[in-house]
Amino acid sequence: MVSVIGAGKLGTALARALRAKDVKVTLRAARKGLPRAIDADIVVLAVRDRDLRPLAERMVGVVAPRAVVVHVAGALGAEALAPLRGACAGIAQMHPMISFASTRTTPSLVRGNVLLQGDAAAVTRARRLARLLGMTPRTVPGLDAVAYHAAAGLVANGAAALAAVGAELLIRAGVPRDVAPEVNRLEGAFVYDIDDLQSVTASHLSERSREAMQAEAIVQAEVERFANGQQTLSAVPAIDQSSTGRRPTRSETRPHTGTKRNCISE
Repeated sequence: MVSVIGAGKLGTALARALRAKDVKVTLRAARKGLPRAIDADIVVLAVRDRDLRPLAERMVGVVAPRAVVVHVAGALGAEALAPLRGACAGIAQMHPMISFASTRTTPSLVRGNVLLQGDAAAVTRARRLARLLGMTPRTVPGLDAVAYHAAAGLVANGAAALAAVGAELLIRAGVPRDVAPEVNRLEGAFVYDIDDLQSVTASHLSERSREAMQAEAIVQAEVERFANGQQTLSAVPAIDQSSTGRRPTRSETRPHTGTKRNCISE
């Protein structure tokens, strides 16, 4: 039994893929709030990064003790769900490096990479779930989450924007907008028309803008930390000089007479 909280593009696609594998799944929109109890073996949180920790705090006492809870965010590790430790069997990050462009369609998950990090019990169940969907689980010790998420955005989401530009060039070259629509009837295939691609691109640009603001905050914090470190280093010589205990020379203690002396030798 899997419970997916968050009925956006990723949550909806994941629930649809699991049902196709005959897995019992419940899908609940985050805006509806939590139910009185969540009776599931795996709980997947497919919500925005900033909502993860507050949601985890509200889930204490709601989620079944036997359950493991995972989130699908790329830039946050398992610790985003730390409030749930002790209230469930384990927590983990389960981030698929796949572009989920629409709630109407589900991309192929077969051989797609999924990053797993967290408690052993949660990682074990998440790995089993990923393999059921045909995905390739990956665990990378010491991973830089910010750099990883930036790379994932380029690799997974950049393809949609690139496709939109390519489609626009095809239209300008004279290719009809509705070329080969019957390909949509093929199992496991879906073709975006120009209007679809434009909406997908706009959606991804909106998401990337939010993430860019988060990245700017991280960079600013690092700049301030570096500047503070430089100030500390500049203070070290003065501290060293004051700690030597050297007595000042007579020339250093002689009072200033007020007579100007020419600095240029005569």
